Amino acid sequence: MFAIRHGDRVAWCRSQVGVHIPSKSDHFRGSYERVYGRVNFGVKFENGENVWDWFSDAWYLRKYPKREVGYVVFANGKNDHGIGWPQTVEFLKALQETKRPHLFVWQMRGHGS
Repeated sequence: MFAIRHGDRVAWCRSQVGVHIPSKSDHFRGSYERVYGRVNFGVKFENGENVWDWFSDAWYLRKYPKREVGYVVFANGKNDHGIGWPQTVEFLKALQETKRPHLFVWQMRGHGS
């Protein structure tokens, strides 16, 4: 998240099985909810942006398509039920749609592979 939002300070990052869209990561969503409230609460930052949108790397990339981002290297297993495969695919598509530098590695195994 930091490399995506601060490409002027971070040249690249490695996100090994990262949570790129917390609201779509069943296992890790609770960690964010304990701090920012449930998704359906609609909590907003002072600037009016929804906190759950802000923590979505896919949302950020699409909202700010011209901002520089660091090179993102990430990997996920298609059978990772902790992180969640759908959020990974959505993040990958956002990187591709906005033409951001990245390397994505995937396999059919789960979280611990």
